[in-house]
Amino acid sequence: MNKRFCTVAAAILVCITFLFGLAGEGYSSAVTGIFTADNTHLVGCCFVLRDDQGRVITEVSRRVYFGDEVILPDGRHYRVIKVRENTAAVKLLGYDKNYLQWMQYFKNMSVKAAAENWYKRPVGIYHTHTDESYKPTSGAAQEPAEGDIYQVGQQFADSLRNKGVNVLYYKTPHDPHDSNAYVRSRRTAVGLIKNNPVALFDIHRDGVPNAGKYRAIIDGRPVAKVRLVIGKQNPKISANLDFAKRLMAYANQLHPGIIKDIYLGRGNYNQDLLSTAIILEAGTYTNTLEEAKVGVALLADAVPVVLGLTAKSRTTAAGPMEQHGKNGWAAAGWLIVITVLLVGVFLLINNGSLEETLETAAAWVKEKLSSPEVKSALQRLAAAVEKINRRAAGYVIEYSKHPAVQRLLNGLYFVIHRAIVAAAKQPARKPEKTAGTKKNKD
Repeated sequence: MNKRFCTVAAAILVCITFLFGLAGEGYSSAVTGIFTADNTHLVGCCFVLRDDQGRVITEVSRRVYFGDEVILPDGRHYRVIKVRENTAAVKLLGYDKNYLQWMQYFKNMSVKAAAENWYKRPVGIYHTHTDESYKPTSGAAQEPAEGDIYQVGQQFADSLRNKGVNVLYYKTPHDPHDSNAYVRSRRTAVGLIKNNPVALFDIHRDGVPNAGKYRAIIDGRPVAKVRLVIGKQNPKISANLDFAKRLMAYANQLHPGIIKDIYLGRGNYNQDLLSTAIILEAGTYTNTLEEAKVGVALLADAVPVVLGLTAKSRTTAAGPMEQHGKNGWAAAGWLIVITVLLVGVFLLINNGSLEETLETAAAWVKEKLSSPEVKSALQRLAAAVEKINRRAAGYVIEYSKHPAVQRLLNGLYFVIHRAIVAAAKQPARKPEKTAGTKKNKD
């Protein structure tokens, strides 16, 4: 029993540790460096993703891992199932229904107003790789601390400001282009976060050698497409991915072909800091600087509406406060999960049997979920959530980061840890001889 208990308890401890990280920034900050090993945008580094028919789905200048995903502008969703050398095999998961819904939503949206100054929260812009340049324009793919990428960022910022959007553009250099680049740029991102931005854009250029993979002709002009990148080792991946889907759906409606795809790769990329944090890859190093600037300028046309920075979006668009409200409920959900795990460990210790504990818990859950009271309560809760003011709902995620909440989580963690250690040290009990056994021996 002790051996089985210790195995189960260790697994629960790992789960609680992971959940604790999701509830706050401490854990995420600690592992940021681990999950953002900087093998991205290296010049000439190219992984080709092919489907089961051998067709090229996309190309990326980052190391590809099993489980990476890509969503194309038509909604096809692929996952990497095998990697060999510089080629990755992908499997079609089907069409992403959520993305298709966003396409339909923006297609039917009747009013697309210009941004107004009443919305004061800024859009944050910065660069993790400040050396990235465009070879046809500058003669080099990398220029330490003064890459062409700064001009791309400036174009994006100016285009947003021209639409009435408040912009904070930090030009802090983070060279060299090494495994600590995202650790250094995190300080810049945190500085932007202190200004309560509505979104955070980390602007890069890709490193695939073929410029044609990124080039498009839009309104008669050559344009560098933009790729959206989301880190999979990121507690806010659901919200970040939803933002990316909205951005691709609306941007490609305004300017067909401007967004290349959405890539979900191994990494954090400091996206745990905000629900609307994203990486933009503006073309590749073999595109021209002018193509990249035109690309981000076209993308900027979609940003105000997607982020809810328009007067009409108060009632028609899914704005950032609504998304924060969703994340607030998600944070509360994680706290409930932790509590359930702690109760499970308590029952396991008292029952002394994993089978009995599971049976008891399953019976209780089945009984409660099937009761009319619970169903009615869930319906009332759903109705109440819809009535909550967006701004008030957005505060929930902020409260989950409060030091008092973090101390509570810390306390829960150590309580369960001590319980597990104490239980593991107890010697195994010898089976007691029953009266019947003794009589048989006699």
